[in-house]
Amino acid sequence: MKAWTPGRRAISILLLSAGCLTTVAPWLIRNRIVMGSFTFSICGGVTLWMFGHNDACPSGPETVDPKDYFGVSGGDPVRMVPIFNMEPRYQVYSYEQSTVDRVAGLGEVEADRELNRMSLEYVRAHPLATLAHSAASLMKTFTYTEMNGRMNILLTMVMPFLLLGAYELARSSRSISLPVLSCLVSMLAVHFLFYFDHRFRVPYQPFLMLVGAAGLLRLLEGNLSVREKILFFCWMPVPIVVNYFLLQGPPSG
Repeated sequence: MKAWTPGRRAISILLLSAGCLTTVAPWLIRNRIVMGSFTFSICGGVTLWMFGHNDACPSGPETVDPKDYFGVSGGDPVRMVPIFNMEPRYQVYSYEQSTVDRVAGLGEVEADRELNRMSLEYVRAHPLATLAHSAASLMKTFTYTEMNGRMNILLTMVMPFLLLGAYELARSSRSISLPVLSCLVSMLAVHFLFYFDHRFRVPYQPFLMLVGAAGLLRLLEGNLSVREKILFFCWMPVPIVVNYFLLQGPPSG
């Protein structure tokens, strides 16, 4: 096997970058045509603002109907983002007038950036509330339920063994553990920064089950070291407590 020289590493980085650019280029071009900017998304600011990072009051008990929104806001349906409920200005229009004024006259890209600034203003003004919201969202990652509220039996079985499994995976194979654990870290980061949603967790559930199963297998093998016992017994109560307080939805059939 050839050594990783600086030249080979540079070529690999260039090839990887070219592959990534080829993958996202159609989406960037689409956004340039629809929104006038080579942006990846207009969902970051509005998502951060709407879910736990604002103290604005809704203007009514229901959101504004899209047809009514166009009638009062002067929006152009032809230029509207196809998935209207992710349009920043549309979402803001259901809140108090002072909030609407912050994004009035802005395009969707600029409105999303303004909502991101508004979110950061809220975070600076309410650091403890923000931290509590983020911690609760992070803990909800370890609930046993699915999107329909039903209990996932496999998650219930393996969740108490996650930390032990992560340790065993990292110790056994670096080439396997780095991709698997990095996926889990990215999922936890999304939940911590934004909010928990079962839809966010679904793509990562196979990794949760893999890591948890590795921990369960290690426990069945026996002869745990002191460090392994600490990891297991310190983590095991976490999902139990989380599910006791946060479990929602109908019981499993």
